[in-house]
Amino acid sequence: MEFSAISAGGTAPSKRAFHSCSIVGGVLYILGGITDDRTVLSDLYRYDISSNSWCRIEDHVPSSSQSRPLVSSGFPKGRLCTAPSVSHHAATVIRDRFILIIGGWNGRKRCADVFCFDTVEQFWRHVPESGDVPVGLSSHTATLVSSKDVLIIGREGGVHTQRRFSGAFIFNFETGKYTEAPFHASSRSGHTANLIPIRASKETHLFVFGGRKTGGTS
Repeated sequence: MEFSAISAGGTAPSKRAFHSCSIVGGVLYILGGITDDRTVLSDLYRYDISSNSWCRIEDHVPSSSQSRPLVSSGFPKGRLCTAPSVSHHAATVIRDRFILIIGGWNGRKRCADVFCFDTVEQFWRHVPESGDVPVGLSSHTATLVSSKDVLIIGREGGVHTQRRFSGAFIFNFETGKYTEAPFHASSRSGHTANLIPIRASKETHLFVFGGRKTGGTS
């Protein structure tokens, strides 16, 4: 297997790190990230695989007369907003339509804010959070584990502190509620988390690999 650079048409994103890439219906969505001079970005780009072309999605905040709920039921409406400035965040695709942005670094602090982008209507909402809201999240993972729950694992804390244990939360995107998970996870960041079905047991397990813990990598 060989890697090769793709020469695509349109307007491509600028150089960045700690952004997110989400796949919805054969289209890649690149959000945010941080530049060499530590500027946190809020731009959103769309790469269409079939046409091999980039385009930037401009912010669009509908008027009250144009406002529509995210779905007919089972999802908090939230406040209409523009794209968030964020890096070191997690992005989770919901129902092959919505991109849920959870936590990250906003240029001032680690946050636990939740934003949702509707790829059909192409506008943003800030989802109201409640429950056991983390102090702040960055370089974490957010994995869809049921029809309504996202499991968040990773660093939790403010700018100067972070917790060594219990770095696991469940976020219910239908209610906007965080719940601290009933198990402990060692403090880590920059790791990966993948949900894998186990044939022999007919169960699904979450595999968390690597990352950085206090004092080194794991």
